[in-house]
Amino acid sequence: MTEPLLSVRNLRLDIPTGGGTLHAVRGIDFDLNRGETLCIVGESGSGKSLTSLALMGLLGRSIKRNADRMTFDGIELTTASQGQMRKLRGARMSMIFQEPMTSLNPAYTIGDQLAEARVQARDRAIELLEKVGITAAESRLSQYPHQLSGGLRQRVMIAMALMCEPELIIADEPTTALDVTIQAQILRLLHDLGREMNMAVILITHDLGVVARVADKVAVMYAGELVETGPVSDIFN
Repeated sequence: MTEPLLSVRNLRLDIPTGGGTLHAVRGIDFDLNRGETLCIVGESGSGKSLTSLALMGLLGRSIKRNADRMTFDGIELTTASQGQMRKLRGARMSMIFQEPMTSLNPAYTIGDQLAEARVQARDRAIELLEKVGITAAESRLSQYPHQLSGGLRQRVMIAMALMCEPELIIADEPTTALDVTIQAQILRLLHDLGREMNMAVILITHDLGVVARVADKVAVMYAGELVETGPVSDIFN
């Protein structure tokens, strides 16, 4: 049997406070294969985003991370050095954040920011902009983020995440600032790209309607714990 691309067992995140320790995430377990979409769903403050940042090694220094196992393609992430994590991030693991206007640099054109991830990447940048559904892709390279709509900026963020052909993409509430019609398009795009490129996708959301449309697997979080996990067909039947 093929080993999962990502395997997490008993992930725990503790945050020191003035009066003791906040156990922000407790006992998270899940597996994710290539080509699958996992939706982590839960209300604000349930630990969804902290879990994603733990996978990427982007937690604040005060947060203590422990896990019995947290492997990516056989690499144990809990013991990986900063140098190893830098090689994984962007190249093999990418993250799409909630608000593209704060993630994109307003002082650089879209082309400069896309090409930053890869040498001699202009043709690749155009190809990816077209893949994520941006028309007149070549002309967009000279534009700045403020010249694009929210939906186009989010598509640019997806294209940037795809530049190095990662094996895992984590999308943290990627459609929060978008209207309902554009939300559906972006989410379907992420799901379809995962299948087409054989990538694993983790989609973090609080919207169960989103889950029903695009997930293969669902993990429901509440107060830092997983309260239900399984195939989407089991959760919604």
